[in-house]
Amino acid sequence: MMKSRTERRAAIAAAWERFVAVDVVDDEEARVGRLFCVMMVLTFGLALTLVLIFVIATLRGMFADPWLGWLGTAFPLVFVPLSVVSFYRAKRGYVSSTSRLFVWLNFIGIALAVLVFDGVNSPGWLLFFWPVTLAGMFLRPVSSVRMACGVLLYYAALVLLANNLFGGVTSSLSFELFYYLIRAFGLLMLVATAGFVTYLSMNSVRQSLVRTQQISRDLRGTQRTLERRVAERTDELARRAEQFKTIAELNHAIASISDIQQLLDTAVHLIAERLGYDHVGIFFVDPNGEWAVLRAASSEGGQIMLARGHRLRVGRQGIVGFVAETGLPRLAFNVGQDAVWFNNPDLPYTKSEVSLPLIARGQTVIGVLDIQTRVAAAFTAEDVTVLRILADGIAVAVANAFSMEETTTALARLERYQEQDALRAWRQALSRRQMQIGYTFDSGFVYPAQADAASDVATAQAMTDVTTQITDAGQYLLLAPIRIQNRNVGVLSFEKSDPWAEEQVELARFVVEQLDLALDNARLLEETRLRAMQERARSDIVGRVRDDQHRCYLAQCRARVGAGPAGRAQPHPIAAAW
Repeated sequence: MMKSRTERRAAIAAAWERFVAVDVVDDEEARVGRLFCVMMVLTFGLALTLVLIFVIATLRGMFADPWLGWLGTAFPLVFVPLSVVSFYRAKRGYVSSTSRLFVWLNFIGIALAVLVFDGVNSPGWLLFFWPVTLAGMFLRPVSSVRMACGVLLYYAALVLLANNLFGGVTSSLSFELFYYLIRAFGLLMLVATAGFVTYLSMNSVRQSLVRTQQISRDLRGTQRTLERRVAERTDELARRAEQFKTIAELNHAIASISDIQQLLDTAVHLIAERLGYDHVGIFFVDPNGEWAVLRAASSEGGQIMLARGHRLRVGRQGIVGFVAETGLPRLAFNVGQDAVWFNNPDLPYTKSEVSLPLIARGQTVIGVLDIQTRVAAAFTAEDVTVLRILADGIAVAVANAFSMEETTTALARLERYQEQDALRAWRQALSRRQMQIGYTFDSGFVYPAQADAASDVATAQAMTDVTTQITDAGQYLLLAPIRIQNRNVGVLSFEKSDPWAEEQVELARFVVEQLDLALDNARLLEETRLRAMQERARSDIVGRVRDDQHRCYLAQCRARVGAGPAGRAQPHPIAAAW
């Protein structure tokens, strides 16, 4: 049952995507087109809602003249087919021209409705939220500001006309109708646009006002506190310079380590020791992007967390999860809404925490650097800026260590492949000789070695260099392994009654090194000749087949010779040509 419900949801989502998809090549235009199609669906719903609002008001007799109610119904009713036509034009790829036309038609239609229905006192002014919002979304951001100014100018013009031509502004709507339309339009615009747009607008205004007031206070206080601020700034710069110097030394020390775990352990302990923090930890994001796993920690509580495999869900647990998901640094203090993060029993005294992303190659978050201290409000925005340099250095060092590990693994794999290929080639070469390639030199003569006479070969399989031994008979034996691609493929065995001198051992080592190259070159030459013989035999077979086909075709042509008019045999043209 759960599976079928999920499938239905997926099918509905896929059908909706197909419904609002736009057939254009450019990705950005396709995104804007999909958004415009969604807005057309919302416009369709808003227009029907407005129609319903006017129909209810008309049927309830709120309008003094019913035809005014039906006229009001006609205005939003026009936008029902208009939104449908705009929807299908956008789906065909005419996004820019259709959106521009639709925005201005919305503006003009609402302006006409305001003019017809009570002008300055019309409740339809609330509907201008919709074209202003559409202008900012589909034209340009500044277009919403310009259109809002246009609404104000239009309102001012209507006020002037009303005062000059009609001697004042009066309302022709009853209180009941006006109150009904105001509530309906207000709730409708609140649901459609006012919530989010008003929040952004008022928040921006409030921030601008706060910044303006703060700047004004700072300017008034600058004259009185200039010398003190200069001294504080000088001290701050000196502290920052010392921080930068320390971080440069830390990055240099970390960058010289190639082992990843050693690099992480060294990094957390150096940061905690040199910068004076109580706890420093490094988390890695798992390959699936679901968990941030603690890989190194400097404090005792961090070691306990490491022992139990501490991890946090990305995007859901702690500021580490937040940073791992967003790739943005995060500050938290043990006050207000951030106090919820400080509930780790292994680090009970933490009062300030900062987490910074470890970003590899400019875009991928591979981990998080987490720093905690017992000092309240210990970190500032400037500290985050400085510590990001340290985090970037750690990320680069980790990425380099990963790259070095991958390169080393790839080289080892390549060496194994080359070794296996060489061993396979030697096995084939040995199989062509029935594995009988052992020889014995004694008293100036060379004899083929029997299988039981080469028992010392098995002994030499584990050798990597020239070795001397003493046999049971008291003879001095020198074994020199023949190595191809770091594997022993044979052995040279020398035996005499007196000990081997160091010069003789070095000579044997030199001979074996040259013999390694000579044997491998001989094998390659043999394989080349064998391939050449195979190609020559293949060419001979192909040539003979072609000759047989040619003779067969010629015989068929001669058999088709026809008789002339006089009864004499006439050669076939093709046969005559041959």
